[in-house]
Amino acid sequence: MKVIFKSQNHFLRALFSLILFSLILWILGSLFSGSPFGLKLYEKIFSKTGMHWFAGKLSLAKNHPNSCLILGASSALEGFDEDILFNSTGKPFFNGSTTGTIQIYEAMAKIIQRFNIQLNCVIVPLHPWQINEWDFDLNELGFTDLLNYSQIKSYLIHPNQSLFFQTASHEPFLLEANTEGKNKEFLLNTLIPFRHHARILSRHIRSFLHELNSILFKEKALKRSEYEYLSDELKLRDKYSYSEEERLPKEKLKIYVDTRISEGFFDRKNYGRELYLNSLRNTLKILRDHSKNVFIVIMPDSSSLDYPNYHNTKPFFTVLREFQTKNTYCVDFSDLLKDNLFRDLTHPLPTGRKILSQKLSEIINNPMNTCNYKTLNKFKNRPYSSISLPPREE
Repeated sequence: MKVIFKSQNHFLRALFSLILFSLILWILGSLFSGSPFGLKLYEKIFSKTGMHWFAGKLSLAKNHPNSCLILGASSALEGFDEDILFNSTGKPFFNGSTTGTIQIYEAMAKIIQRFNIQLNCVIVPLHPWQINEWDFDLNELGFTDLLNYSQIKSYLIHPNQSLFFQTASHEPFLLEANTEGKNKEFLLNTLIPFRHHARILSRHIRSFLHELNSILFKEKALKRSEYEYLSDELKLRDKYSYSEEERLPKEKLKIYVDTRISEGFFDRKNYGRELYLNSLRNTLKILRDHSKNVFIVIMPDSSSLDYPNYHNTKPFFTVLREFQTKNTYCVDFSDLLKDNLFRDLTHPLPTGRKILSQKLSEIINNPMNTCNYKTLNKFKNRPYSSISLPPREE
């Protein structure tokens, strides 16, 4: 009887020790996963996955006390040159811009909040048309790697939101997700430390194996593709590779606009909803709390985008005026570029990029507000380009 009791006692002790050890690991994992140290995994920037690009640039920016982070869409990624900005201001610039919708801006701001990063300055390039309904793939862009359930749940439960979720079975260490179980990834990320970083850890491991293989076997080394699950996934991306450096032909531009029209991009009812305005508010509030200075830049567009801009400027600027405080500046670049300086409707060509970078440098060196009430009505009177658009509703 004593032997049985003693065995049970040993079992309970072992079970308690295992639970205690697991709890300690969970606490340490949680602290690391949400700490600035966790961002160091992203300093080696790989191709693909937009949020990894942003996390890499954020990690580099936090190491420079006088640096500025650019948080924007692809128009900002192609619109501002880090080298020109550095040479003109003396401040290191890190362009962490990814892609379009305001809710992606909010997600990037929440990453700054989650890792508790304090920055010297943040540049927030914005277009009025970004306050719209726009589908995007949370997993493909890397949200599941960097945010937890509590940070992202507002995106998932809102009845008017149209986010979608693709399967993630091709990703190592990630469970499969689908539209019926889109909360699962974030819920698991909340419960399981280090799971946020699974995708980037996988890349580091495969990259290390490739380098080791190359050293050991040299000419007989296996190709990099043996260590990749996705095309080009392990290629480094320290510098952004700009797209076509000349304006699209008129025919391709027409196809581009027609596609946007068919997607509802020029549909008035898709703009200015409270959900998207609140995303803008949340973004600016977080950035104001985590940066000494915030510069909101109203970006230029081709005149073909007058239609959505005209219908969205009033609610857009209503929100911006709420944030014009001593450390938050609103800068109006909306008329800075002519149509021939855009590759398409929003992405600047090299000359446009140089103009935008030089103009932003002037503002950084001498902070000021240049947005005013006239900005609200400017789109109403600007001429259309030769691209056909639906008639403007008054």
